[in-house]
Amino acid sequence: MKAHIATALAFVCASELAAAGELCPDMRAVNHHGQAQESAAGTRCRRVLRLFGLTINLGGGAFCPALITVYPAHRDCISVPNSGTDCEVTQTLIIRELRCRCGPLPEADFGIVEAECNCVDAGAAGTIDDHQTIDCIDE
Repeated sequence: MKAHIATALAFVCASELAAAGELCPDMRAVNHHGQAQESAAGTRCRRVLRLFGLTINLGGGAFCPALITVYPAHRDCISVPNSGTDCEVTQTLIIRELRCRCGPLPEADFGIVEAECNCVDAGAAGTIDDHQTIDCIDE
């Protein structure tokens, strides 16, 4: 019985210290690469064969997503263990959104030509916090 009381008291004391910010959480920031995420919606750009003045539609051109969301490289705090350290937010980064559509077919008299997927910056789509690992300060 005394062991259970001692364990309970130790847990309560540790919880109170953690709430007061006096215990080091022993975790670190983790790197995440920047990434571009394409939407499933979009179109296939035109692909044609131009031969002796004729234009023959070939189909099967490159996929052009309607939207691309660009997440910047950042560090996140996801409870990765690391003795004596903690995480803190250093800055807020902007997530960008690109709107895309197929452009016109390039001029050519002969050969296979394909329209390119053209994207323009449509502005901010949100934000994400960038963290850093800091040493815990012993009080």
